Amino acid sequence: VELRCSSTDKLVNVRYLITLEKDILGSEIIVANSGPSPIQLLSSFMSHLTVSTPDAVYAVGLERANYFNKPPLRSEFSIIPPDFRKKSRGASNPLRGLFFGWNRRNEADGNDEPVTKDDDDSEKEEEEVDNYLQLTEKMSRTYTYAPRRFTIIDR
Repeated sequence: VELRCSSTDKLVNVRYLITLEKDILGSEIIVANSGPSPIQLLSSFMSHLTVSTPDAVYAVGLERANYFNKPPLRSEFSIIPPDFRKKSRGASNPLRGLFFGWNRRNEADGNDEPVTKDDDDSEKEEEEVDNYLQLTEKMSRTYTYAPRRFTIIDR
């Protein structure tokens, strides 16, 4: 699967490739900037995990990796066409739960703007102190420095 997004002037192009191979699911983000201004990649998701026991999943080898505790960015970027939601608003939509969090709207107050949260001033960079890290459902970390190799253990 390849998802693409370009700026209106076509100077910045972002491609997100997901490749299914025999034993792995690979991700790749390619950012091309042909304009004179610098750009900054704020976040990327480069792994896909499905585990059998969420309470018994550990990452080994992240000691001294720097990170921020930060909720994932919400995006309007999805495989489903933008007008799909309008077409299926009145009917039961079986695909609605497929992309949880994407294209979410603030329906509680009737506002049609995307739900966002700015907590930039509360962020502080931290460092992993142990070699073993238990992964939980509620965890969301953005690593600014991580080892090139680490292991995920699913008991």
